[in-house]
Amino acid sequence: MAVLHQYDYLFATGMLFAFLDAWNIGANDVANSFATHCIIGGVIGVGIASLGADEVVWGWNGVSQVFAAWVIAPAIVGAFGAIVFTICKCAVLKRKNPLRAGLIIIPVFFAVTTGVLTMVVVWKGAPSLKLDNWGTGRILGCIFGVAGGSAVLCTLFFAPFLHRKLVMDDWQLKWYHAFYGPLLSRRGEVPPMPQHEQKQVVQDYYSGHKTRAQLEESRTMGRDIVDDIESSKEAR
Repeated sequence: MAVLHQYDYLFATGMLFAFLDAWNIGANDVANSFATHCIIGGVIGVGIASLGADEVVWGWNGVSQVFAAWVIAPAIVGAFGAIVFTICKCAVLKRKNPLRAGLIIIPVFFAVTTGVLTMVVVWKGAPSLKLDNWGTGRILGCIFGVAGGSAVLCTLFFAPFLHRKLVMDDWQLKWYHAFYGPLLSRRGEVPPMPQHEQKQVVQDYYSGHKTRAQLEESRTMGRDIVDDIESSKEAR
């Protein structure tokens, strides 16, 4: 394909708008796959229009990696989502005391999340920090150090706050009481809520909805009604 230099301005204009779109995504923290598809497609399009299709690196070292990521990334995310849900289901939801189990596993999730985010940053994720000379031991120490520190902070401060709010229904608790940490255990028993302060400490999202037992009872009653109707028709 011939290169039409009179259309070089298309390439420059396309790059400018691609940069503005990428900046808008980062500035508003609303990145999504559709936006990246548009950016990649626009860059490839102006590249073909101004330089020719042969100048686009179609191989694995070029745009093919991006195309493959669009397929591989959702599969990986789905697999990790299934793993996390299975862990929550088996370790929390199916326990005799799901609330207690949830409070125990929260520091673990905090540790895993902060550890993964730290790995993304220190392992070729932040060139401006100039961490390329870090060895494997230093990187692993940073990752596990941040993860462990996050788990300790969550155990000392966040878990007692949640226990006080969810288990003890402390209606006087404010958001800044989370900084009290272990000292929350010294607050003593929760006083009765005054009549003019009657409110839900924790939002009940199941309010107005039937439980599983109630749904099964309704279905059984519905089948019985249908059977009675059918029997009356046959009797006629």
